[in-house]
Amino acid sequence: NATLCRVRRNSIPRQAWNVKGVMKQIEKFGKSLDPRFVIDEDNGYVYESIALWLMGDPAFMCVDPISGRMRKGRIDKGLYIAGNVGSGKTTAMRIVNKFYAVNPFRLVSKCFAWKTINANLVAGAFERDGDRAILSTLHEELLCIEDLGAEDKDAMFMGNRRNVFRKILEYRGDELNEATMVTSNIPLGHPDFAQMYGERAQSRCIEMMNYLVLKGD
Repeated sequence: NATLCRVRRNSIPRQAWNVKGVMKQIEKFGKSLDPRFVIDEDNGYVYESIALWLMGDPAFMCVDPISGRMRKGRIDKGLYIAGNVGSGKTTAMRIVNKFYAVNPFRLVSKCFAWKTINANLVAGAFERDGDRAILSTLHEELLCIEDLGAEDKDAMFMGNRRNVFRKILEYRGDELNEATMVTSNIPLGHPDFAQMYGERAQSRCIEMMNYLVLKGD
C-alpha cells in the first residue's frame, strides 16, 4: 500500500517550536543562495508550509493537485514544488536541503542520506551509460529531482529509447522506505504530466509527495 510511511518522523506540535525563528532561518539560507531572496506575498504561504513540513508539524497543509484546494499534508511524504520559470523552485528546494543539513529528519535509528540530481543531466547520462545511469538513482534514501520536465523525454542508448524519469518515478513510487522530492514547471495534476510520464507515474507522484505551488515572478 503506497500510502504507508516513507519518512518516519515524529510530529512536533506548534507550541514546541518557534515558527518565526524557523522562518528567519529559512530567509537566511535563501539570502546565502541569492542576496535578492525575499519572502513575500507570492511565496509566503509556500515557505510557511515548508517550515511546518520541516518541523514535522501536524498542522502542515499542501495543495490537492487535482482540485487545487488546500488539504492536510503528510510529514512522512516528500515535496513536489511547481511553478513558472524563475519563480524560485530550485531555491526553495535548496533551502530545504540546507535546513536538512542542520536539522535532519529524525528517523527511528538514523537520518536519510540526501542526493540531488538534475533531470536533464541524468537523461543525458542514460544516452552515454545506459541503464547504469538510472540504477544509480533508484535506491537513494532521499532523492531530489531538479527541473523535472526539462529533460529529453525519449533518451536513446544503443538504439533503445527510454523515458528515463517515467521509470524512476514508477519505481520509487512503489518503494515505501524511500522519499522523493521534485521541482518542476509542470503542475502535478495537469494532463501534460500524464502525457509525458504516464498516468501510473502521475498517480505514484501524487501518492508519495506533498504538492506546493510557487506563484509570482
